[in-house]
Amino acid sequence: MTLPASYSDALDVAYSGKTPDSVIGAVKQVIINQLREMDSRVEIESTDFFNHSFAPDFVLHWKTSSIKREVYVRQSSNDPYFSEDIALLVEKSPVVFSLEPTHGRMRVRKETEIDARRGDTLLTDAPGLHEITERRAGSKVLDVASPSILQGGRGVLDEATADSVASGISRGFLSAAALSLEETRETVALFRYFFKSSHAARLTQFLRAVWIGAGGAYEDFPSDSHLDRELSPEALSFLLQIQDRADLHFWRRVGYGLSIGKLGSLEGKETVNFERLILANFDRIQARAAQASDPVEKTGDRVDRFGSWSSQADCLVWSGSSGALTFVEAKRALTDAVDGDEPNAVPLVELLERARRHQISLENLELESNGRLVSYGASPKGRNRDISLDDELLRLIESLGPAAVVRRAAVTLANSRALTCDFETSVAAGRAGAKYSLLDLLRSAAPLLIDLSDTDSQALARLIADHLELVQPIPLF
Repeated sequence: MTLPASYSDALDVAYSGKTPDSVIGAVKQVIINQLREMDSRVEIESTDFFNHSFAPDFVLHWKTSSIKREVYVRQSSNDPYFSEDIALLVEKSPVVFSLEPTHGRMRVRKETEIDARRGDTLLTDAPGLHEITERRAGSKVLDVASPSILQGGRGVLDEATADSVASGISRGFLSAAALSLEETRETVALFRYFFKSSHAARLTQFLRAVWIGAGGAYEDFPSDSHLDRELSPEALSFLLQIQDRADLHFWRRVGYGLSIGKLGSLEGKETVNFERLILANFDRIQARAAQASDPVEKTGDRVDRFGSWSSQADCLVWSGSSGALTFVEAKRALTDAVDGDEPNAVPLVELLERARRHQISLENLELESNGRLVSYGASPKGRNRDISLDDELLRLIESLGPAAVVRRAAVTLANSRALTCDFETSVAAGRAGAKYSLLDLLRSAAPLLIDLSDTDSQALARLIADHLELVQPIPLF
């Protein structure tokens, strides 16, 4: 076991400083570089102390979590007083970094490692961190999971242990994807052994997400810990970043409990997997309202035949070439989500053409012509609630003339619920508290509120058709 050449050379340079302060500053920078190479997402606060008994050399924290962890630097794990030193620190559950490699000869190693594990303390060195860094570069799984090592690893992480941990994590997620019960069980045991309970549970959630996505049953997943049936935002974010799955069935199996707010909290929204997750779960994701606007400028170089999706904490946006539709869980979010256009209306003839082209059933129209309002709708007792082909409406169009415009239109959805499209505000919503699936809003509100181009119409039709094909029950015979 040897020190990485870059680390060893950097230490030699650091030790050649002319003053004690310059040596300490240079040595601390070498350690900072090692920590950042191992986890580029970590933020490192250097203190005014060095090799102090009770004050940390560094404090680690991460933007995406509230986790903080102290780091204490020691010259060598083979110091005769090292075990006693560790015993004084374990109640802080820190990371202890040895400037010299452990060489597997740590004095009273077994007892020290047991004490460290009991105190959720991680004992590591440059070869251990370097091994994780090297292995992380070739593994998406390890790259996403590696922050957990600094955040919640415990016990000894030297070069040999780092190799075992990295191999176990990578192999474990492949096993879960293959629904290999015993190897997945071994990975769960590895998590419990090497990580604090909170991080072991987190990684187990990630593992279970892969298991369920691959078609494994919740009840068959090999873990004694209680796990919620719905995947956490962290687990979904993990899948978005490590999977390259075009299989929409995978994303449907992991999509229970999705909401606009949950989607907005995910990492990995820039991936095509994010759009697959939405597409596979159109009928599950609910919104109280949707608002049309101008197209959203696309970022990145990914070409999407079906329009693009973007998300924030309180809204979800589909955008095509001719317009965008913003979905919200609370109507009050519309003002912040979309800049409203000037009040407008749609010519009656044009609206009827949009409805016919997209096979949308119109139940009621609020018309305006020459300063007069006219309401035309289906009788509550009538069988046919679609008024778009009524002879009476056609005669009304002739009577009102080309100046007739539609201010509001009520749409009858496939489940007989009503949805109102308000063209003055470009908002589609129902009565107070009513929620609609993205599927219903895309199918009915988008074609009426937006003058869709042929390209967008085809993209929307393809989106809906792909989703409906996905959720159709498989025939038994």
